[in-house]
Amino acid sequence: VPYSKAVLYNKIQWVMYERRKEKEDQQLRQQLELSTCWVRSQFPYFHPTTDKIFFESSGGAQVPKTVVTAMKQSLSNRNRSTCGKEQQKQAKETLRILFGIDNNVDDSHDVYLGQNATTLPQQLSCILEGSFFSSTTTSDTTTNTTQDDDDDDDDDD
Repeated sequence: VPYSKAVLYNKIQWVMYERRKEKEDQQLRQQLELSTCWVRSQFPYFHPTTDKIFFESSGGAQVPKTVVTAMKQSLSNRNRSTCGKEQQKQAKETLRILFGIDNNVDDSHDVYLGQNATTLPQQLSCILEGSFFSSTTTSDTTTNTTQDDDDDDDDDD
């Protein structure tokens, strides 16, 4: 089947266009690969490791996606104090159900959420120190901290 000059010219243009686009795409893929490598190099977690076992480390370095989503929502929301209180209330209720704690029947058990696993024992030791030792300075400070925490808890319930 003979082709006209216009058809041949059109086909040649398309072939040249496709080659040019393919070359641009290849360059873009290389740039993306280079930028991905550079970004990964900024995070020690992505460095190749051998014979290492990762346990939980400080700062919550290994967290599930639900935690990341909740943190993202909290950081994205301008009025975090309102959003945080609702999330804390939901988290406490979920943990109460998970652990079988019914506050209507037995109020000797409860769920306490805090900043991290380092701060919670420190706060508990301050509270216990205030209840076992009658130091006015420590007791006053502990009482104020406890009252502030209780005020926050009252808003949740």
